[in-house]
Amino acid sequence: MDISCKGLGYEAGKTRYDDDKLNALRDKFQPKKFVPFYVDITEDDFIHADIIAVKRDSLLDVLIPDIEKCETRLGNAEDAGEKEIAQKALKCLESETPLSEGITGEYEKKLLRSWTMISMKPVLVLEEEPPIKDFIRMALDKSGTMLFYTAGTNEVHSWHVRKGATIVECAAKIHTELAKGFIKGDVAPYDNFMKCHSMADAMTKKLANLVDRDYVVKPADVIEIRAGKAG
Repeated sequence: MDISCKGLGYEAGKTRYDDDKLNALRDKFQPKKFVPFYVDITEDDFIHADIIAVKRDSLLDVLIPDIEKCETRLGNAEDAGEKEIAQKALKCLESETPLSEGITGEYEKKLLRSWTMISMKPVLVLEEEPPIKDFIRMALDKSGTMLFYTAGTNEVHSWHVRKGATIVECAAKIHTELAKGFIKGDVAPYDNFMKCHSMADAMTKKLANLVDRDYVVKPADVIEIRAGKAG
């Protein structure tokens, strides 16, 4: 996940999320391979960011380019509907509200994204600069992103996916072939899984569930995918 910062003092570059749950899984299994979640922090690279993080007193630096685009659209638009949306967006921005928070209509959001409005991306506005661990957690929440895990003696791995993702979407995150050949998924809530020696043990103790492809994975679920050869 790419986070672009404005007015914040975080060091640019790849930064590991110090995830207490993942660390506990690592300590439990002592795996051969350990893969934590990382973010890429940049300064002012709003175009390529997944989420923008900004200090409150720097918020206008993010919103002004969108204000200028709205004013240009108002000056050039011949379509009454587009002009109305531009006026609505401009009013939102002038109240210092990012478009991602002030605009709710699906058509409006689609149109504004086509205009490459920066603040259509999630914007995390901070009064103070939190520790990096808290900052990444807040960025995950703001962007609608969650973590799930795969865990065992071979590997403990953190994966990120949108909140509300199905087990098949999570399988695709791990490997496209797992999604293509998906049969069933074994899913254990994190706290349940920590009481067990393995997913098989969790299933035996009825602390995990066998789920179909439409199951919605919860944050911090531990999963295993049963897959056949993709057709």
